[in-house]
Amino acid sequence: MKLITAIIRPETLEAVWVAIDRLGLSLLSVSQVIGDRTEVGYSFVYRGRAVYSPRPKLRLEIAAADTAVAAAVKVIAREAGAESPERDAVAKVFVTDVYQWVNIHDDRDPPAIAS
Repeated sequence: MKLITAIIRPETLEAVWVAIDRLGLSLLSVSQVIGDRTEVGYSFVYRGRAVYSPRPKLRLEIAAADTAVAAAVKVIAREAGAESPERDAVAKVFVTDVYQWVNIHDDRDPPAIAS
């Protein structure tokens, strides 16, 4: 099992979500994050001071079987706009191994450890 972490722009979320759903990957989590320091954000004046605001981004975390990783990365790259002519990166994708996970339920039973 692998964990695919993708940092994408908010406007591409729906297209990526639909494409991932078509692959049959249902273990998906979305979080709001702020862009990295290497890309151009927005500068504006607030109360007489210059303020820099990085671009907002979304972080997707997708648990996938080893056989589905290549297809998922390809779909994310395509739907997140890899062909975009913009200078800044439009997406970043990281793939890591998952050796163990724990399902935690509301009942009083001990957690089920899977590997």
